[in-house]
Amino acid sequence: MLSGHRCSCRGAKAAAFEISATGPMFGCRMKEPEGETLAMERRLLETEGLTLPSFDLEGGLRMEGERRPLRVPIAEIGVEADGAGLVLEFSLPKAPMPPPCCERL
Repeated sequence: MLSGHRCSCRGAKAAAFEISATGPMFGCRMKEPEGETLAMERRLLETEGLTLPSFDLEGGLRMEGERRPLRVPIAEIGVEADGAGLVLEFSLPKAPMPPPCCERL
């Protein structure tokens, strides 16, 4: 989620992964975006008959929610050939799942 304020340094900050758009992992305490993004996310929940408080479940099933970046830097990239093909090694932050990253390699 990028805030509504604009500055000339936004492109450089995005290139350096200092800022990035985010997507929801819905939950009762998730930080909501602003503007059109907020409207789209609320419409999505409404379509399913949900609101953020819907995720405040009893019995230890409460889902807090959070926002995750839609892009992340891939670090410590290594490629090694073995007899059957290639072994890829890389490091990711907490947010993404490896399969979409592998598609980009």
